[in-house]
Amino acid sequence: MESNSHKNTWDTYTKSWSEIDAPKRLQLFEQCLSPDCVYTDPIIQATGYEQLSGYMSELQKNVPGVRFMTTDFKNHHDRSLTHWNMVDGNENVLSQGASYGLYGADGRLMQMTGFFESPNADPSAEYTEYILALLEPIGLVRTGRFFGGVGISNGFVQFAMIMGNCLYFAVDENTRKKYEEAGMQPFSYMIKKGQVQVRKYFEVPEDVLNDCEQLRLWANEAMRVAGKTKPNKRSRGAS
Repeated sequence: MESNSHKNTWDTYTKSWSEIDAPKRLQLFEQCLSPDCVYTDPIIQATGYEQLSGYMSELQKNVPGVRFMTTDFKNHHDRSLTHWNMVDGNENVLSQGASYGLYGADGRLMQMTGFFESPNADPSAEYTEYILALLEPIGLVRTGRFFGGVGISNGFVQFAMIMGNCLYFAVDENTRKKYEEAGMQPFSYMIKKGQVQVRKYFEVPEDVLNDCEQLRLWANEAMRVAGKTKPNKRSRGAS
């Protein structure tokens, strides 16, 4: 009975990734996810319904018609392991991966951890030092490994990342436009089936990097954007 129940819960969770209507997606969440659930993959950690729904919306914008097809599901002791294919609206397989699930006493998912191919985007030590020196006027920042590159945080909020000797700032629907108007592109990487874009992060224009005051303003804006959706400190590190 537990096996069937967890499979049904996972199927509902899988369905939520392709639901484009936000209120309907929330209804699916309420059926299959704990309100303080934690989702983690090589790109992001999201806590709760709002952050996860926003991440799903971005994926749907980047990959129209996206959905996940389960190829294998195993579970025991309130844990599951699922292998899947990610396909687009034309049924092209764009990526393959696996996900781990942890279920609560009520049968809903508490933790979901996705594993899939991630880019090798190591920046040089010299470029990282150069960027950190530029960002010094905005206050104390810390760095850590993130998605094959370097994440840059202020406090507990990651607002930037360095990938392949390029600096990217966090954006939202309101701030993304000025990056696009400056001809900048979102962070992207290649998988076997094509290119994946991560529209949460856009490359910082060269003229902004060369203007200390503009860089300070853009960095502070990125911190405000990232701070709106920062993970709950108590839940960080769960997987």
